[in-house]
Amino acid sequence: MKAHILGIICVLFCSLLSPQSEALIPPLSPAELDKQADLVVVGRVEKVEPAGKPYKDHCYTWRDYRATFSVDKYVKGNSKTKIQIHFPTRIKSDGKCVGGRTSYSLREKGMYRLHLAKRFAKSKTAPVYYTFINWAGVKSINRK
Repeated sequence: MKAHILGIICVLFCSLLSPQSEALIPPLSPAELDKQADLVVVGRVEKVEPAGKPYKDHCYTWRDYRATFSVDKYVKGNSKTKIQIHFPTRIKSDGKCVGGRTSYSLREKGMYRLHLAKRFAKSKTAPVYYTFINWAGVKSINRK
């Protein structure tokens, strides 16, 4: 009986530590998005380009991308009229995983409202760039 209970505890413990058992990332409320964001902007994606080679984690193949974003309106913070946004995109799945980290995509010429975190490049000559803080902070806007 003790071995049976110990086995159940071991399975539960291992499943909690397994990267394949990651929970889906919940959305943040609008108030929490505003609080956590360094920059909240509305504007248009001018260009999206790969920023490196594809790489793999436990179940997906990813590629990092860099987008040039033209800011029409600052809701929070202030920066240049054009900013760089870095984001990961899942490009292939092994079909066996559920959950994991969030994959982002931005369409060229697409209009968005974005909640962003400011990041500093590793070298002093490289520009500041921004990343998404949560998938709920990427809102596509229909043109009117």
